[in-house]
Amino acid sequence: MRFHMNINQLKYFIAVAEYKSFTKAANQYYISQTAITQQIHALEEHMSVQLIDRARRPIALTPAGNVFFHEAKAILDRMNTAIGKVHDASAGLAGTLRIGYTKGYERSNLSNIMRTFHLEYPNILITCYRCDTDMLAAGLFNNDYDIIFTWDSTNILQE
Repeated sequence: MRFHMNINQLKYFIAVAEYKSFTKAANQYYISQTAITQQIHALEEHMSVQLIDRARRPIALTPAGNVFFHEAKAILDRMNTAIGKVHDASAGLAGTLRIGYTKGYERSNLSNIMRTFHLEYPNILITCYRCDTDMLAAGLFNNDYDIIFTWDSTNILQE
């Protein structure tokens, strides 16, 4: 049997578990207590397990409910992380940077610049390639590199 939970059901369940109250959880999301109760009941029904002990006052999580509470929080945290990474990628704060350079740049301050860049933008993977100028130029024109550093660029002409 397949069941598709939605994000709101997870949020509602977490709120009920934290407040130990259907009413307070409903107030947090500006929905009726009945709607929250129905969503939690749907979770329990689809998983064939009781998550909340309604006989106790205040209500309490069952052992299964306690496990689901921690898992639901982890799912929402992971979703928020994923959303953040997507936003970072769309803003250019994540991705890859392919750098080509010629021999000799190892002794320049290029590595310090890359270290500083990486500290500022830790979600950008930097890959470095050392080649001769002609290979770097060809690679730049073929989109193999995002940027190249050479000592002599007089031979780099795009036809």
